[in-house]
Amino acid sequence: MNRSFTLIAGAVFAAGLAACAATTPPQAPVLADASKPAPLNPLPTNLTGYLTVDALDGAALLGPPPTPSSLRGQADRAHYEETRALEGTPRWTQAIADNDLWGG
Repeated sequence: MNRSFTLIAGAVFAAGLAACAATTPPQAPVLADASKPAPLNPLPTNLTGYLTVDALDGAALLGPPPTPSSLRGQADRAHYEETRALEGTPRWTQAIADNDLWGG
C-alpha cells in the first residue's frame, strides 16, 4: 500500500513538474517609443466612480480645526514651526516633489 502511494505521488509530481516546464516564459513588454521617457506622474484620466461630487463632506468628516489655545492647537503650531525650519534644505525640496502628484 505504501509503495503504490509513493508511485502515484511521484507520478503526480512528475506530471505537475512537466506541466510547469511546458509553459512558455512571459515575453518582455514592448515599449512604444524608447526615445522619450514615460511621464513620472501620468495625467489623470476621465474615470467615473461610484461616488458623486457631493457625496462626502470633508468638513463634516474632519470637524473644525482646534482652537489655538488648546493643547492640540499648540501641538499643531509647534509641528508647523518645526517643519518651517527645513525650508531650503534638500529634504524640503524632496517633500515638494513628493507632494506633486500630477507632475505640475
